[in-house]
Amino acid sequence: MFMLRLKDGIELTEKEVGCWDNVPGDVEIESLGIGIERNGLKPYIVEVKGYEEICCAKMGSALSGKSRMVGWVVFGVRGETVTEFSIRTDGVQLKSYPRDKLTLRTSTLRKMVG
Repeated sequence: MFMLRLKDGIELTEKEVGCWDNVPGDVEIESLGIGIERNGLKPYIVEVKGYEEICCAKMGSALSGKSRMVGWVVFGVRGETVTEFSIRTDGVQLKSYPRDKLTLRTSTLRKMVG
């Protein structure tokens, strides 16, 4: 589940908005929190802040015709650099690359303030 803390102190959760595409385009996000359950272990709680723009999406897997959610991917943009966070039950992986290599539609990015 994700939770957004906005500049004005309001908090929005995935449960309230349904999916990332429903996050209003004019909000100013202070931080993004991701919580992911881990089979009987304490959940991972990851907070992301300090970027100019951000996008969050679920990652899925389809094996033998069964699909399931396996984690989250978060794209943080600062200047001309993208940091991509892959957050799964077995850990967090980071990679960075130039903004011109970002394959997301720009309409999926939301403004962050810091």
